[in-house]
Amino acid sequence: MIKRSTLRCRCCELPQLIADANVSICAACNEHRGVDPISTRRRLETHLAMVTERLVAARAAADKAYDERDLYKKKMHAAYGSRESAVRRLRSLSRLHEPRGSGVCICRTRGCASLAVLDVPWVRDMIRKLEDIEAQREAEERAADGRDEWSVMAWDATYDAEERSARRRADPA
Repeated sequence: MIKRSTLRCRCCELPQLIADANVSICAACNEHRGVDPISTRRRLETHLAMVTERLVAARAAADKAYDERDLYKKKMHAAYGSRESAVRRLRSLSRLHEPRGSGVCICRTRGCASLAVLDVPWVRDMIRKLEDIEAQREAEERAADGRDEWSVMAWDATYDAEERSARRRADPA
């Protein structure tokens, strides 16, 4: 078996696999050695072909990596979505099953199995995080609305404008 090593060719300066460690020029560059114009042209064409081949391979590898990244990103978002859906269901369950004291659930069952599931720390943390995220989203929506829902003046102004508009429609004169 021939032991191959990697060498950076003196001519094309590209890493090449070679069989002989004493060689400093790759096989492709060995064919176009010389100083005459034909050899120089052949050398430049060969180098261009070699570099182009490597660039095409690198671009294909980069495209493949981007496609894989996008695929895994979609899978990640799908996993987040399914986890959020599961946590929403657990939150709904937590509203139907709460301990009342003395081991009885609000569903009037002693030793309710749902309470055991809802008492797991991870479940409690996920429900709390979901409620925090929803509260933050709601606060952002309110901030974007620009109207304080508890402001009497804002609602009065809206009501007055709607009432004036209705009067104009009813009284065309």
